[in-house]
Amino acid sequence: MPAMKRKLKVEDAIYLVILMVALIVRLVDLTVVPLTDLEAGAALRALDLAQGHVALVGTQPLYVLLTSVLFRLTSASELMARLVPAIFGSLLIILPYAARKYIGWLPGILLAIIIALDPGMVAVSRQAGSVPIAVTGLLLAAAFYLNRHMRLAGLFASFALLAGTDLWIGAFALLISVLWYKWSERRRQVGAIPLVQDRRDWWGFAVFLAGGLLVFGTLFVTVPAGVAGIGDGLIAYFSGWLSGEWASLLDKLRVLLFYEPFLVVFTLIGLLIGLKERVTIDRWSFRWFAVTALLVLLYPGGNSGDVIWLLLPMAVISARKIASIITDSHDQIGAVLGQALMILVLIIFGWLNLSAIPVVQNQQAISIRTIGLVGAVILILLITILVMWGWSTRVALNGLLVGVVSALILFSVSAMVNAAGLGRNPSAELWQMDGYFAEQDLLVDTIGDTSEQVLGTRDGIDIVVQGVESPSLRWSLREFRNVDYVSELMLQGDPSVIITPDNVELNLPAEYRGQDFTLSQEPAWSLFLPSDWLKWLLTRDALMDRVYIRSWVRLDLFPGAD
Repeated sequence: MPAMKRKLKVEDAIYLVILMVALIVRLVDLTVVPLTDLEAGAALRALDLAQGHVALVGTQPLYVLLTSVLFRLTSASELMARLVPAIFGSLLIILPYAARKYIGWLPGILLAIIIALDPGMVAVSRQAGSVPIAVTGLLLAAAFYLNRHMRLAGLFASFALLAGTDLWIGAFALLISVLWYKWSERRRQVGAIPLVQDRRDWWGFAVFLAGGLLVFGTLFVTVPAGVAGIGDGLIAYFSGWLSGEWASLLDKLRVLLFYEPFLVVFTLIGLLIGLKERVTIDRWSFRWFAVTALLVLLYPGGNSGDVIWLLLPMAVISARKIASIITDSHDQIGAVLGQALMILVLIIFGWLNLSAIPVVQNQQAISIRTIGLVGAVILILLITILVMWGWSTRVALNGLLVGVVSALILFSVSAMVNAAGLGRNPSAELWQMDGYFAEQDLLVDTIGDTSEQVLGTRDGIDIVVQGVESPSLRWSLREFRNVDYVSELMLQGDPSVIITPDNVELNLPAEYRGQDFTLSQEPAWSLFLPSDWLKWLLTRDALMDRVYIRSWVRLDLFPGAD
């Protein structure tokens, strides 16, 4: 008994450390990237509620309502706009802890590490929106349900429902997977996951579900329209199936290829090897993965953020497979680690040669780098063959896998930093689901300086925005007290500052001087050639599509003007 208590305490401490790491990577420099139009649209709804205006909650009710509370208590900043998704994304670490009796203690810890550091899960958790709320709410509700913690299951189910549109891909995938599981497992009695609870437990579930909807969905009945966002979100999801915008399929596949090779490799290994397994959790994971892959990849109205639903079953399969490799290699750990270390060094050497190819200028240098890359591959194969000859095929394959795993871990950490917006070119990321206001700070500082020079305050100057429909611009100007948004300028007016599209020329009685700013920039993915993809993968350099606006300041406001 003391040994069991000591083991549980150590395991709990490990999960706590992983949770702290998850929080850190989701909160560090959370304001470094300006809000995109998608993020700003939801944040502006929350800001309108916080300021007491009549506002539509929209299809992301819980995000809007909770963020409006943060805006009231503190200020409307990028940090507060992204805080709720960051916290919910971190709480997903509870999932492997709650499900460890089904997936195993070692796979549970490995799954928690994957969730904490996965590029996609980190990227989505650092963006203003409801995706992390939907994922964490749904999966923790399911985990607590399996553990008969029905009150917690009801509470998190209310969070999931209030996430809105972003819930339904994952919810339908989980529902279909459960029905498939029950149908295929109906003759199996041993080892089946219990899916039906005692009817008495449903009272606690129903009470906490209703309480969660009432408290968090209406903010104690102060915003009754919040609950209506559940229906709006469901309608928006089904409307997405009719959109016909199938281009999102390529974006989702690119995200998997360029950010998630770690999960892709071990999911494929798990599917090829694990289909013969008779372990219940493996059979369930494969079904969950298959259904989710179909719904995510074929959904025409989505974006790259939908891939987060596919990463979860892939993470479960990968964690189980890695744990089996660790367990299978314990008796020959020295040989496995030795081979893995040599393979890791060769992979790094090959990667350095590959990364140098796009930047070298002469053919001789390219040939040398290519020889180095091919030589690294040949040496990896020779080392594997020698270990197979000297030890066994099992040791050689496990050593090769551990070496590849180590390299993929390094790649994933680098991809996670880039996906989080902390790399050298945050706008050139596939997880960035919309272009962002690249020169936001420059525009705000320029207008603020003009206001301070004219009025003595940085937020009092009168501004007219004409013909620019951009939530990110509205968000950027939120602290200025005198901003009007119009479709046409009145000839009799002479506002101090006018913001227009860059191709508009003013025809007003007063004279103005204009300056261009980059309103939105994002890579021109559709124009990429294979060489462009390689260059982007290695350096994050990319050809950008940019949208410009022009800020006009009345000429008599400049120093020295008559």
